Amino acid sequence: MKINIIITGYPTVFLDGCPVQFPTKKSEGIFYYLILNKKCTKETLETMFWPEYDQASANKNLRNSIYYIQKLFGKEFFKKEKGILGVSPSVTIMIDSDPIRGDVLQGFFLLSPLIRLESCLRMR
Repeated sequence: MKINIIITGYPTVFLDGCPVQFPTKKSEGIFYYLILNKKCTKETLETMFWPEYDQASANKNLRNSIYYIQKLFGKEFFKKEKGILGVSPSVTIMIDSDPIRGDVLQGFFLLSPLIRLESCLRMR
């Protein structure tokens, strides 16, 4: 499996050369966050993406998003251990971040809550 990502401007993801359509914006946002940050606690993701929900509802929504991402990229995409979710080192990821196209995730917004994901990212 080879994942190519054009991360500047409006981001685009390709799996083995074919464009990927995420079923929800939040699953897409979680994907980008984990790609750029490598790993994160599930609790942080729940708080970041579902701040208005109680812990049980946020956890359910995160599980659904994980399921959507695994449907697209396979169960081997994630590395899970003791409340930490990360991208498996076995996944080949190529990131194209040409500054001519614009800022990182410039065209990607989450409307509920209204946040721009790039403000939550730490580029490595």
